[in-house]
Amino acid sequence: MIENDIITILEADAILDGYLSVGASDTKFYPVLAPEDAVAPYIVFKSNVGTLDEILDEDRLQLTINGGTDAGLTQNIRDRIKTLLDTQDELQNNFTSATYYGYYSKLTASDTLFLKDTLEYIEILFFNIKFVKKI
Repeated sequence: MIENDIITILEADAILDGYLSVGASDTKFYPVLAPEDAVAPYIVFKSNVGTLDEILDEDRLQLTINGGTDAGLTQNIRDRIKTLLDTQDELQNNFTSATYYGYYSKLTASDTLFLKDTLEYIEILFFNIKFVKKI
């Protein structure tokens, strides 16, 4: 699955690192579930295998942004991720990694939540990603 390659692309972005206050021992990206001691802001990711056809594979990537109590920061993180991954109309910006050629990445759904008990702002983003594994 391509999710690890996509997360590597996101982790390499200096602007996103600044928003997340990345430290030497914590990248602020967690698979499936954040640890109980995770400090916002952070991103939880998971993917579902989509279609596997003769030409392109497709996965659906879910990114859940916990921006803590700062709504503006949560929106900045969301917007930066959209800039990096929502590239369906920009063929020159399609991604490549050591393992995959990416051909299409589109934000297909999103949702905004406010958790009243913890006063945290959450953004959930869903991307469909089409790719082929390098031979």
